[in-house]
Amino acid sequence: MRGKWKLFIAICAIVIMTAVPVFAADAVGGWEVAETTYSFLSAGQRKIFEKGIDEDLEDDYEPVVVLAKQVVNGTRYVFLCQDTDEEEWNIVTMVRATNKKVTFGTDNDLEIANIAYSDKPRSGNTAGGLMIRTIKNRPAALENDVRNVFTKALTGYTTYSLRPIALLGTQLVAGTNYRFLCLGIGSEAKDLFIVDVYNDLQGVSKVTSCKPLDLEAYVD
Repeated sequence: MRGKWKLFIAICAIVIMTAVPVFAADAVGGWEVAETTYSFLSAGQRKIFEKGIDEDLEDDYEPVVVLAKQVVNGTRYVFLCQDTDEEEWNIVTMVRATNKKVTFGTDNDLEIANIAYSDKPRSGNTAGGLMIRTIKNRPAALENDVRNVFTKALTGYTTYSLRPIALLGTQLVAGTNYRFLCLGIGSEAKDLFIVDVYNDLQGVSKVTSCKPLDLEAYVD
């Protein structure tokens, strides 16, 4: 009889563990990098990227969007890229001098399981600093099913107006965790945010985390 009780308790524990969602903040690893199939660069931005990209990287890096700019003896561009060879995200910088010469700057991995966050969002662009671009709401940034998850999660969410830039990755739990890079605009904030959304097995979605990305940590 005692053995049956032990078996019953073990089964209950398994049921409870699978019924309770494991959010991204509590899980270790398990993130799968999402592949992107789009690029939102203008013709001029792509030309700058192609001029400045290191020849060892040009066949592997696909630029997605310009996240920010900075005036530094010309203009520094901050690109979000996907490394199609290594299957990872990267943040790449290049400087276009006043004479229009483009030089390669920095290249840092955006590890989706190990994001660098800021303590608080920036209140806006400051002279001499990184200027976050006002990226338009682009539905094509997300596949239809992912966009539906994101839209449902934001129903009733009022902290920031969030515009998705890219789905960085997913994590299978009791349901699915999604990690998005978004532009967030609030009454006293304009910044890039990492937004985690949990979609349960019944299709109910909610925002579980919304933290400002420390962009400066990826451009030095």
